[in-house]
Formats: sequence, C-alpha cells, structure tokens
Amino acid sequence: YPDCYTYGEETEIPALKASCRDGEYEYTFQGWFWDLACTTPFESIPETQTGTVTLYAKLSIATWSGRL
Repeated sequence: YPDCYTYGEETEIPALKASCRDGEYEYTFQGWFWDLACTTPFESIPETQTGTVTLYAKLSIATWSGRL
C-alpha cells in the first residue's frame, strides 16, 4: 500500500485481502473510508488533495472461534 501520494495525480489504494485472522477472530474487509465511523467511502485521493491523508479500513467479524 502506498505511504505517500504525488500532488496533482489521482491515487487509488488497493483493497485489503478478503479476510484476516487475529487470534480468535476472523475479519472480512468492508472497504476504505475517509472517516473513523466508516460512513464516507473512499474511492481515490483527488488530484487537488494536499497534506496528510488518513484512511480507515472497515472490518467486520466473520467468525469467532472462542468460548463464552
């Protein structure tokens, strides 16, 4: 994944792999978002964007292998 972009060039960020596992949980990638609440979907960094860009990955729990 790029850690920088060039002003004046539109930049796309690839999707994460379809799923990942962290301990007892397996997560499914739901997309990139501009905001922490994951309400504004990210498509690309506009050509006119300046400054630091922070994107948020939305993950949902697909399975849980733990016990209650």
